[in-house]
Amino acid sequence: MSLSSLPPELLLSIFQTYAPEAHRTWLASVTTLCKALNPVVESVLYRDVTITSDEGIRMFCRTIASEPSRSVAVRKLALVFHSTTASPPVDAILRSAFLSLVNLTWLQLDISISPSGYLASLVPVDAPFRLRSLSVMSWHYQSFLEDLIASQPSLETLTIGFGGDWGVSKHRVWIFPAAFARSRYHHVNP
Repeated sequence: MSLSSLPPELLLSIFQTYAPEAHRTWLASVTTLCKALNPVVESVLYRDVTITSDEGIRMFCRTIASEPSRSVAVRKLALVFHSTTASPPVDAILRSAFLSLVNLTWLQLDISISPSGYLASLVPVDAPFRLRSLSVMSWHYQSFLEDLIASQPSLETLTIGFGGDWGVSKHRVWIFPAAFARSRYHHVNP
């Protein structure tokens, strides 16, 4: 019996259990060995995505655009940028990618970029996903947060931090149930 003859549900369980984050390179190489395993392997590879650069955004967006099943697989997305400049061309392609992430439930935006309005243009409030967890860390208060929180009725956990370098104790971070945020959202300056 070959591996590719197993039911997709069993393969998915095997790959999720025996190919944790540390073995993603190995899992990616499986796709070159057996094309029949690609859909299952890609659903594991794209389930939890972390992007740390403009080039990473370009590659991610290009990849999910070329195969829509990849965007459907994304459940967790972390954007972690620490720069002093924004990149509007990347902003536009990422915004369109958000519209295809229908199963996204966890979003982390740890973006220490100026100007302060950059994040607002990244995440469309009309995106089809329903987040359960949202984490936003930025230099400045982001005015789009109120609209984003209001657009996410399934939000359970909200983490917000403003004030710059997260390795320094001068930042402020609030973690609270999202229902509290929707009912009593307060803007607090660091």
